[in-house]
Amino acid sequence: MSRPAFKRTLHLNRSEYHELLDRLDTIAAAAPVPDDGYAYRAVDIPLSIEHPRGGHSYCLVFARWISPRRICVLTGRYSHTDSVCRVVLTRSGGERMLVQGRVHACRLVDSPCHEIEIELREEIDPRLFEGAAIAPLAPAEGEQIGRGSVKGAVLVAEPFVPDLLLLEHHLASTGLEVRIATTPGATLDAIKRARADAVLYGLNIADDDGIHTLERMRDLGYSAPILLLTPETDPATLNRAHRAGATDAVTKPYHLELLMSQLEVHLGYGESPRRIYSTAPREPGMPELVERYVKFVRRAADQIDRTYSEREWDELRELCCQLKGSGVGYGFQRLTVTAILALKALERGGPSPMMDHAIGELIDCCRAVKLDTRSKAA
Repeated sequence: MSRPAFKRTLHLNRSEYHELLDRLDTIAAAAPVPDDGYAYRAVDIPLSIEHPRGGHSYCLVFARWISPRRICVLTGRYSHTDSVCRVVLTRSGGERMLVQGRVHACRLVDSPCHEIEIELREEIDPRLFEGAAIAPLAPAEGEQIGRGSVKGAVLVAEPFVPDLLLLEHHLASTGLEVRIATTPGATLDAIKRARADAVLYGLNIADDDGIHTLERMRDLGYSAPILLLTPETDPATLNRAHRAGATDAVTKPYHLELLMSQLEVHLGYGESPRRIYSTAPREPGMPELVERYVKFVRRAADQIDRTYSEREWDELRELCCQLKGSGVGYGFQRLTVTAILALKALERGGPSPMMDHAIGELIDCCRAVKLDTRSKAA
């Protein structure tokens, strides 16, 4: 069984962390440090939460204070009261200590920051954690964060030569190593002969040969992502292809930025981005629309967090559909891709670890959407 991935849900650099702590001391909604408590300035504390209605979440949190029976941490997600928690604390000498407890309270104190008070199962000595070292924090907000080149080898299996040439042209400047195959046999030979980190599969999935080739690829032990490149929209045909081994589908005609975002996700590049800026053209009126959309998406993050925690499936599905349909239009291709993956997880039913991951990724993506003020100022 693979180990769960603990990830930050609140992205702060050193100065932002300390500024937030100072603000919380003046915010009425924030919990004051108890008389028997101590300031606890550790970051990237592993926290696992078992939700009352099923499912787990795993995140890295920022500490605020600690007392004999409680610890207060900061995160970017909502958690239900009475959720069972496990926390790995760092002592002042660097030793690790696992403690267990439950969520006593969770408050939105400084959007998107949630303050979680965890009531510990057994008393601890908070003096053991005084002066705990602060781990290296994220780069300052002003630093340029870009997608960069996607690296890896991609096999393009496409029998229609005009489509093959166009796709090869589009991928030429992306940093990917591109190999081609135009028939089912050549596709299988290419899989046997050389490593491919992903396959863009354009063979006819409405045909038995196309489905059989998918099955044979998996039978040969190929476990990397297979992305269908297809004009097919028939649900039965697409479901048959997924059962045969396809990972995801890209509808023709494809949008290049959306295709690249899907490849990034499946190849493991750019996961949990700290910032996502719009690629929409800077035409008159568009910056103002993007600004309004960014505000909507940031609100949607909290709504998705709440609806998933409360298992409001219909409302959650509607939010995912809205983001799937709107992200590309506003230049946020990554948002559309992440919403698509969340919808796929919802279709499988839940809760489940896969759904926890997909919804968590969507929430992170929503909170990473930023307004590019530098472009606006220019």
